[in-house]
Amino acid sequence: MSNAINLNSNDDWIKKAAELSHVGYWKYNILTQQVFWSDRVYKIHGVEKAKYTPDFDSAVNFYHPEDRSEVISVLKECLKTRVVCSAKVRIVTPDGLIKFIEVHSNVAINDNTKEITELYGTFYDLTDYVKQNDKLKEINRRYELATKNNNNLVWDWCIKNKLLYLSADFGEKFTFNEKLTLPLLLKYIHKQDVKFFKEQILQLTGLLENLNFEIRILNKQKEYIWVDIKINIEKSSDNKLKYLSGTIEDITESKRINSLLLRNEQYIKAYIDNSLIGRAIVSINGDWHRVNEALCDLLGYKESELLKLTFQDITHPDDLGNSADLKNKLIREEKKAIQIEKRYVKKNGNIIYTLLNVSLVRDEYNKPLYFLSQIQDITHIIADKKEIIKNERRLELALSSADTGIWDIDLVSNSLYISNKWKDILGYQANYIELTKRVWRKIVHHEDLYRLYSHINKHIKNKKSNISLEVRLRDKAGNFKWVLITGQIAERSASGRVKRVVGSLWDLNSKTRTYRILEKICAISANSKLTLKEKLSDLIKEISTYLELNSGFIFKEKKKHKIIKYRYHSGKVKLSDYKKYAICLNENNYQNGIAIDFRIYENNENKVIFNNVIAAKIEINNRSYGSIIFFGHNNRVKFSDEEIAIVKLFSEWISAQISSHNYLDALVQSEIKLESSVEKLTESNKELGRFAYVASHDLQEPLRTVLSLTEILKNKYTNQLDDKANKYLDFMVDAATNMKNLISDLLEYSKIDNRANLISEQVDLNNVLQHVLNNLKESARLNDAEIIFDQLPVIRGNFPATLSLMQNLLSNALKYSQNRDKPIIKINSIEQEHDYKISVADNGIGVEAEYFKQIFEPFKRLEAKEEYAGTGIGLAICKKIIQQLSGEIWIESELGVGSVFYFTIPKT
Repeated sequence: MSNAINLNSNDDWIKKAAELSHVGYWKYNILTQQVFWSDRVYKIHGVEKAKYTPDFDSAVNFYHPEDRSEVISVLKECLKTRVVCSAKVRIVTPDGLIKFIEVHSNVAINDNTKEITELYGTFYDLTDYVKQNDKLKEINRRYELATKNNNNLVWDWCIKNKLLYLSADFGEKFTFNEKLTLPLLLKYIHKQDVKFFKEQILQLTGLLENLNFEIRILNKQKEYIWVDIKINIEKSSDNKLKYLSGTIEDITESKRINSLLLRNEQYIKAYIDNSLIGRAIVSINGDWHRVNEALCDLLGYKESELLKLTFQDITHPDDLGNSADLKNKLIREEKKAIQIEKRYVKKNGNIIYTLLNVSLVRDEYNKPLYFLSQIQDITHIIADKKEIIKNERRLELALSSADTGIWDIDLVSNSLYISNKWKDILGYQANYIELTKRVWRKIVHHEDLYRLYSHINKHIKNKKSNISLEVRLRDKAGNFKWVLITGQIAERSASGRVKRVVGSLWDLNSKTRTYRILEKICAISANSKLTLKEKLSDLIKEISTYLELNSGFIFKEKKKHKIIKYRYHSGKVKLSDYKKYAICLNENNYQNGIAIDFRIYENNENKVIFNNVIAAKIEINNRSYGSIIFFGHNNRVKFSDEEIAIVKLFSEWISAQISSHNYLDALVQSEIKLESSVEKLTESNKELGRFAYVASHDLQEPLRTVLSLTEILKNKYTNQLDDKANKYLDFMVDAATNMKNLISDLLEYSKIDNRANLISEQVDLNNVLQHVLNNLKESARLNDAEIIFDQLPVIRGNFPATLSLMQNLLSNALKYSQNRDKPIIKINSIEQEHDYKISVADNGIGVEAEYFKQIFEPFKRLEAKEEYAGTGIGLAICKKIIQQLSGEIWIESELGVGSVFYFTIPKT
């Protein structure tokens, strides 16, 4: 059946052109709000024409949710500017398939009213292009540039000798030969063109440049055809004509095409000229008939330059053969359209890779007219694909010789890829394990799970950091093995949200882990910026993790062992108070300076508290300085030779420090003095607390008596006293009341001296805050204050103490914000790695930086007493409570702007 169409019908023409070029056509009538889709648009959207009638709202819903706003913006821009607009977006078909499309839109304008009547445009399915994975064939041989096709007839006339030369192919086109004369030639020229021809010939004598014109000539088939005549002029020294030469080119087909294009100018302009993609109309012979600006920019030619060439002229030599074969298949109707990757040579000689789409347009008699071509630059895509392939090959080679698995998390689709090598490291079959959050929690050692999550969260927030952490994973046999998890963010959204994270899993066998701990020991011990105490702390942390144990020093003192315990917990190493343990350790336990067969008991109890212990002697010249000991509860296997060697190495390093600097003796003496000072200071503080309590308690009784008597005098004798006496009574009441409040605050301050009582229970700070807000409700109402707060954590503390803490901070914020038109107080909480950071912010009077420390001292007030009521001890109480909870409190403030009080409370 013929594919002929009626070219006199614009709709038929554009529909056929769109079908052949894989382009869909659409229209939207603004007045009737009717939507028209061509068959290709239905096919692109994956819906049947008989089952779906498009309307504006449902058509927009086909677009991917993330792209709908862009589509609406493009349509609005088109209506506003009345120029062609386009976008590359995604649509989702009814069966869930995501397609990539390019949509173009333009407006139709009423010639009379100049109003927009329609939106119309095209759909182009880019899915195959986007997902193109075909590898480019590497061809070893290169052809010489093909000789340019020349379809022109060549002639040459020597005027002096009256000799005419015609190329051999003249006889194929025309009946005249080299005996042709000018009068005879006039008989072959169309009668309407004779006069024009004579006028052109008469110009020759006076011309200095060449001549070019178009006329109609009778051909061999007795049909007039259009020809383009080019005449090159050569003159003698006396300015007389000497030679005429030139070409005659059959341009009948070109004229016919241009005539058709002229009739369909509006649609051609929409499809070609206004497109942001390189598009062109190409003749059957390969001549460029029409090219758009995008194509000229892509190839580096001016429009006038490109129209003088054929597509063969700029095709890469290696692609000429394939181009010719595909062109012939279109002509023979073996294909309706083609899409290939093709190379072109730009004007500057550079080679570009393109995605070429070509369809063939035929006339009403099914005769081929011209090709519609679309050319897109994919050079960068090809380069990226080559680089990816090269990197994949490198990675495959590297991973094949290393115990490394790959993982890839897509947070958008919530999918996880893990390589077979990843599973193999843990002893799982390729199709056995599917990693879910529940499974992941079972695989990761419970002591490493929080550390791993914290590390990953920190990495996500810090865009420059990389994931790198050693953890223990449970293999299929149920045993834990050490691995190194590394990774980095591969993709973020425009808003900065993480979309994809990739990384690797390295199997750390015993030798690898030993090499790594040796590297760390060398790095820490060689770091000149660290003190000895800092080096000890860092080394204990690393070796404890390596051994999967807690740790501590043992020193000999009066034949008893004392432990200075550096306990590694939640990423911190802390020096705790001295604790005495009963240690079943003597010379018989040591073999070559190492002891591993003993236990640690609590004093006066027959209770083993550490049953995994390894110790190494610290000695110089047979003088014993004690032992370094690592201990813990973990049910671990027997200590390996490598682990014993690391502990021995550490003890020798400590011995070397003693030998060269005698640091350890100084450290021991410092700790002993510190213990004695702490004990004395603790007792002193207790005595001071008892004194403050007794003093404040005993002072309250006489004060109550003074207040009561003063109130009686005031109430009973007010009318009998003059104004001056009444004023004195008011002074007495105020002074006694202030004294009572001061003593009450002092009593509360003295009670905060027992840390054990302050951390005795779980306290929900949200509950505490609600009590404080109820207490301050009237004050907040009177000042028209707005109090904003976040969800607060549950901490280890004491309800009365935390209530006092929050009450003082919020009362303080209300008091110093009361002169604002709208006092605003904000309470926020941030969970950090080891503690909670809580802030109370106000927009009050603010504090100068020089007073930041002074305001936390008891009875220190910066403002006038008459302006703001209070005793000046509230912030001191807050500081003491926070210190007892092992936290910190500080202020950040700007005078006249407001203040923010921060405090931290440890998680454990």
